[in-house]
Amino acid sequence: TDVEETLYSTNKNNPDTDGDGVADGKEIINLTNPNSKEEGSVILSGLVSVYTDPVFNYSFFYPAGWIAKAIPETDNTEMMITTNTNEFFNITIVDNKGKLSPLEWYKKESPGAETALEETLIGGIPALFSPDRLTVYLSHEDRIYAFSYKIGLEKEANFKTTFKMMLKSWQFIEREQAHPDNTLIKYPDSGVVYLIEQGKKRAFKSGEIFEALGYKWENVIEIPVDETYPNGPEISSSATSSPQT
Repeated sequence: TDVEETLYSTNKNNPDTDGDGVADGKEIINLTNPNSKEEGSVILSGLVSVYTDPVFNYSFFYPAGWIAKAIPETDNTEMMITTNTNEFFNITIVDNKGKLSPLEWYKKESPGAETALEETLIGGIPALFSPDRLTVYLSHEDRIYAFSYKIGLEKEANFKTTFKMMLKSWQFIEREQAHPDNTLIKYPDSGVVYLIEQGKKRAFKSGEIFEALGYKWENVIEIPVDETYPNGPEISSSATSSPQT
């Protein structure tokens, strides 16, 4: 679209700005630089930035002039990408404890929905397009990731090529857990103590429960604020966690 031509500094009067035989839109979708034959990757062009989520360990490219950030109050289960129009993108993460495929999960959540839904792969991950193709549902481990394009009050979608580019660049990052399960941790800016279990941090509801389970305060270690773990269920009684031995 013309809006995207401006966004990527391409020539709206020439569908192949760098004259390499590949249309600008196709180059953006394929993560290559539409303005140069020499600089192959769009990430080297300065046209895009990389968003990396430190809690759920996924990343994708987005236009450098936009703002992408997680919503802290949601513990990173929601994030938003603000564009240079009234349109925006958002990602919502929900539990999928049954590890259903995107299609199975969608039909469970919307039992009356039409059945002609398009399944696909995003970075090798099973995914599903919504009927209007403005939301993609990805399943990974025990979660569903809903990546949505909201056109707001615009009469038409200005960033369809950009949406395809963001999906093309999506990947999950495998990170080694910094501390093993059963480690007691706290952050320097909070008095809350957590137990790491199955890669998640579980907060103790009270000091009394902490002590009743046999844990020792001297075993709590302070970790840096940028070492993040998804939240697990709160430890609210002595029956919700295994006592320390």
